[in-house]
Amino acid sequence: MRTTHVVLRIPGFYANLEKELNPALASRPVVVCAGSGLRAVVLSACPLAARGGAHPGARLGDIAIPGLVVVPASAEKYADGTHRVIRALAEELPEVRPLRPGVFAARWEGGIRYLARAVDASRLRVAAAGFNGSWGIASQLACAEIAAARARNGETVNVPAGGERAFLEPLPLSLLPDLGARQLDALKEMGVRTFGDLAELPNAALRRLFGPEGPLVREIALSGRRPALRRQWRGLRRLGEDAENPAILHAAIADLVADGVGEIYASGHRPGTFLLTLMYADRRRTTGSIHPDGLQHEGHWQAAAHRLASELWKRRVRIGEVRVAIVYGKPAARQLTLFVPEHRQERDYRLTAAIQRIRQRLGGMAVCFASAAQPQQRAVLQGRKT
Repeated sequence: MRTTHVVLRIPGFYANLEKELNPALASRPVVVCAGSGLRAVVLSACPLAARGGAHPGARLGDIAIPGLVVVPASAEKYADGTHRVIRALAEELPEVRPLRPGVFAARWEGGIRYLARAVDASRLRVAAAGFNGSWGIASQLACAEIAAARARNGETVNVPAGGERAFLEPLPLSLLPDLGARQLDALKEMGVRTFGDLAELPNAALRRLFGPEGPLVREIALSGRRPALRRQWRGLRRLGEDAENPAILHAAIADLVADGVGEIYASGHRPGTFLLTLMYADRRRTTGSIHPDGLQHEGHWQAAAHRLASELWKRRVRIGEVRVAIVYGKPAARQLTLFVPEHRQERDYRLTAAIQRIRQRLGGMAVCFASAAQPQQRAVLQGRKT
């Protein structure tokens, strides 16, 4: 069955919603940012701010606009506007979902005979809800998003199936939201400015620039297809000295949370679990988790992380590292995966009988073991509190 992706891009979506919520900002340049300080990342800029050089992905420290109003991002604050757009699109288009702030996608299955009519009707419904944007249509989602970024406000760019690479080749890489300002600068120094230039780079060069995910960016340039997103974001902060001062710990957590929240808003995906790990100077560690109920703002995450750190750090042993991980999707509930070395398996098999006796007495526990040499065979210890 043929799949076609339809993407609507509303420029300055969050910033315009902020002006709608606060009419006093109507004549002021407004940007909505994720993160803190000069390193904060712009998620949305109103037309006034955009004319001054503000754009999504830019660092706040790189922007100099007189009278600029900076608003911390809060998906909960803008949820009503987001739902208004989704409801308007869902009247005509199937499987509507937000990709990132101000970018919405629909997945059309089957023939495209009635697709143009559905898009025109959706444009009228979105306008009636108070929004205007540009549209992109393509057989690959990443290509449709770039087409929407290329189109003018109120226009539609339709990329025919099989013509993704020809469409992308002459376009500037700044249209690709997967690339940040530093990555674009590094590519520019190498003479790589368009999707065609990026497609010619070898995977080895992309790995050196962007790590293991470098070749995935090249796949967009080649076919317009965006491979599966990462399932987890990780941040690590090695403290300059083993810390026993809570202020040093909280500063490290604040920086990591700011980076992680920027990743959340840039991807537009809902996190499933927030993990905080404290690595002590004696190489022991403690880990705790927070399960959010939505895309909370940065201050919420920081406060929750500080409370969790206070619970974990009871021994007041010096801390050498702080780690933060944000897991997308629904995590496996109460599950621990173990990889057991072969030389321990015989002893572990003997332990199984004892554990089974515990299971019979307490219930709710199952144990099996597998070789570490065979990663595809995982041993799962799964239980519940009794």
